[in-house]
Amino acid sequence: MEPGHIAKVYIASTLSNAERVSALAIALWQAGQARGLDITITYDWTPGGYVPDDQPDLKRSVAIKELLGVLNAHVLLVVMPGERGSHFEFGVAYAVQKPIVLLLDRHDGRSPSFHFLDNIVRAHREDDAIDAVLDLLVRPPALDRPDDKHLMTRLLEGTTDDQCHHD
Repeated sequence: MEPGHIAKVYIASTLSNAERVSALAIALWQAGQARGLDITITYDWTPGGYVPDDQPDLKRSVAIKELLGVLNAHVLLVVMPGERGSHFEFGVAYAVQKPIVLLLDRHDGRSPSFHFLDNIVRAHREDDAIDAVLDLLVRPPALDRPDDKHLMTRLLEGTTDDQCHHD
C-alpha cells in the first residue's frame, strides 16, 4: 500500500478487551501516521457492549457490521484472548485470505491449531503486533506466485501436499 491510501484494519477480540482494543487502534493510527499511512478501523465494535439474545434483530445487525468490518479490512489484528466472535472473525478472514496478526502477549498459552496455519503472524508484544500489521499493509503477501499461494487456495485447488491427519 502506498502512502496516502487508506489502510483498513479490523481489530477482533472479546468484549472484556474493549478498552485495550481502543488503545491499540489509537497506537496503530499513530504508528501508521509515522510511516505515512492513513489507518482506519473498518468497524469499531468497542462502544457497543453485549447484546442480549432477546434482541435478535440487533444481534444480526451487529454481526453484519462486524462481518463487513472483517471483509473490508486489508489486515485483521486479533487480540487474544478472544472468544466466539473473534474466532469466527479469524476464520472468515482466513477463508478470504486476509493477512492475520495474532497478539498473544496475554494469551494463556493454549492456542488452537488454527493459530499455526500459514500466513498468520504471531506477535507476543503490542509493538511487534503493530509493526507486523503495518508491514503487511505496506508489503502484503505476494500470492500471485504459485509457491506463495495462500493455504486456502491450495486446499481448494487440491494443489497442497499438506496431509490431513490427527494422531
